[in-house]
Amino acid sequence: MSRKVPVSREQRDALLELENVIGHGIGYAYVDGERTDHVCVIAFVTEKVPEDKLDEADIVPEVLDGIRTDVIQSGEPQSVDGPYSDADGGPKGSRNDVIRPLVGGVEIYGGDAENFGSLGTGLLKMEDGTPVAISNRHVVCNEDNDCTGEDVFQGSEPDGDGGYDFDTEDQFIGTVKSLGELDDDLSGEDADENLDVAYIELEDPDDTLARMWGLGEMLTPSDAGLGDLVVNNGRTTGLTAAYIEAVDVTINVGFEFGSVALTGLDELGKKVIPGDSGSTYGRITPEGNYRPTGVVMATNQDDDLSWQHPFSDVTDDLGFVERGSFGEASEVGTDADSSPWFESVIYRVEERVGSVDVELLVANTGGSVPDSDVQVRLYDSDESVVDEISILPGNIPSPGEPYLDTYISEGSLDETLLVETTWEYDGNEYTHEDEVSVAGEPAELVDWGRLMQVLNNIRVVDESSDIPDGVDGFYYVIEDGVLRYEGPESMEIASEEQVAELQDSVDELESALGGYEIQKDGDDTEGVINFKTMD
Repeated sequence: MSRKVPVSREQRDALLELENVIGHGIGYAYVDGERTDHVCVIAFVTEKVPEDKLDEADIVPEVLDGIRTDVIQSGEPQSVDGPYSDADGGPKGSRNDVIRPLVGGVEIYGGDAENFGSLGTGLLKMEDGTPVAISNRHVVCNEDNDCTGEDVFQGSEPDGDGGYDFDTEDQFIGTVKSLGELDDDLSGEDADENLDVAYIELEDPDDTLARMWGLGEMLTPSDAGLGDLVVNNGRTTGLTAAYIEAVDVTINVGFEFGSVALTGLDELGKKVIPGDSGSTYGRITPEGNYRPTGVVMATNQDDDLSWQHPFSDVTDDLGFVERGSFGEASEVGTDADSSPWFESVIYRVEERVGSVDVELLVANTGGSVPDSDVQVRLYDSDESVVDEISILPGNIPSPGEPYLDTYISEGSLDETLLVETTWEYDGNEYTHEDEVSVAGEPAELVDWGRLMQVLNNIRVVDESSDIPDGVDGFYYVIEDGVLRYEGPESMEIASEEQVAELQDSVDELESALGGYEIQKDGDDTEGVINFKTMD
């Protein structure tokens, strides 16, 4: 989906003058607690208040610059680091083991802060070749100190007294290279300078992988868009899936040293918890590879929301990075023989001919493999099992590796699905759960005989875009108003001069496609119709 902003940040800043409004963004409107597909201006408030309890001047207008508004209760976002002594919410799986080769999605600590957090990426490299990984500034720095040059460590063990033991020689991974600004005095346009991100220069890139713990290869980061389904890989929460529900968000975030205005954020419809700071949300490809989209830095657990810096803002401020590859390390693993731990998420929903495919990823984020099957069950909103997968011992992924599967629904889906993973180890049964809303309609088959008759009556103006032969078996999916089909690259079948005479044929074409409106490129005078391949 697009990141286009229909109302500028400067225009939306006027909402911050209203009582109780602490932020704004562009996102989906809600009706009776249900998300709609309507994009609007969002006003974030600490708590929703009936209009009759507000002064008229403090009521959020129904329309801003011609765009509908909606009010979302976000509470007061807080940074999500955690002190070493915090025994509540320990790390998921073996993320606090010494993981070597080093990968993303594991616990880190250090700098001059007494916090633990997450390493958000595996191996990246800057334009000058410097090997780095990414986390939050507030994870590696004590409050708003400049901790550039301080050491960072990965791997810890509880000491039995609520704290942790550190072996700095084995656990040292690098030093803080560069930091985003965090200044509680900046506001308005100046707040664009605030960025809760740190680049960590890695000591041993030859022993670091461009991978994420429990996932596949890590790809070069890029932004996600409004409505995208992304997956977080945090130290404490583990793997969890969420949708991007607002973009270009301006909001105040609470840190230990004060409240800081942050801009350009993505808001996601799921909370994270202390220790997840510095982790990333990202898109997972059909092959199980991971493309980071933003760095998580804040949450409101009561309202089940979190926020991230999109990667374009990160690289604009701290420098371009891309997927790195330096040494001979190839296998992910842990030095500890800790117990197995499994996490499952829905990471992709595909509309196909006659079905909606729900793609699942099961990750072994522990330190070993159980002797018995791993069971994965998918529940619908009525708590009925709609699919069940048994992963046999020979197919159970090794520590740090994923397993992929697909649930195929022959009907439409519009509900919340819960993924439950259970396994036994050392006489005990363990469970992990994650849920996400899923909506989709099976794609329809085209009456290609009728469609070809229509197309043959339309003059093709581009010789390179002849109508393809052998179209039997082709199908279409409507996405963002564009007809996409499996087959040759693309073809333009109309020009400006033909618009009037082609209108009847276009109407017939749309009828042949089940009444869908065909998107026309350009303004109303051009009327070019494009047939594009599926993504």
